[in-house]
Amino acid sequence: MDVRKIQAYILLSANGSAYINETVGVRGYLVDYYSNALNGKVVIKAGEKLMNLTSVDGRFSFNVTRSSEGYLNVTADYPGDETHASSHAELSIFFSRFPVSISLTADRTEISVNETVNFSGVIMGPDYSVPITIYVNSEEIDVITAENAFQFSLNFSNPGSYSVRVVFSGDSIYRPAEAGINIIVKAPAGN
Repeated sequence: MDVRKIQAYILLSANGSAYINETVGVRGYLVDYYSNALNGKVVIKAGEKLMNLTSVDGRFSFNVTRSSEGYLNVTADYPGDETHASSHAELSIFFSRFPVSISLTADRTEISVNETVNFSGVIMGPDYSVPITIYVNSEEIDVITAENAFQFSLNFSNPGSYSVRVVFSGDSIYRPAEAGINIIVKAPAGN
């Protein structure tokens, strides 16, 4: 006589994304083929961390986090028992860096040759000083450090249209961000 074990199922649920170092709650449910809740040992692997949990009325839960950007793969394994077959489930949670925004304004956007434009900006997100690179028409001009508000001035010695951008390249905690403004430099009258 061939006797088969009843199939068991693990259902996992969690938010699919979070910011780095945030705690995400993962909920699990262990049931059999007939939707009966099972009490049993469930082995969890979250990244490199192993946990042994016991489901109560089929339910179990645990928290996970990640300290760098990327996916955290979570697996749950039920080894089975005398009457129930083993089961496996998995899910992935993406932990992302925090968003950053930069704004940039200029005291003038149309000037004459050899005039100076004063720029001011604000970077929001990082709670520490970060490097901000200043570009004019894709050429790196300077790197300044800012924690929140920043200012700089540029002199334009040739007529033309100039794109001024400020760029934060991001780091292990914060995403990259940039802002830009166009400056028109007019030739002297009579040229």
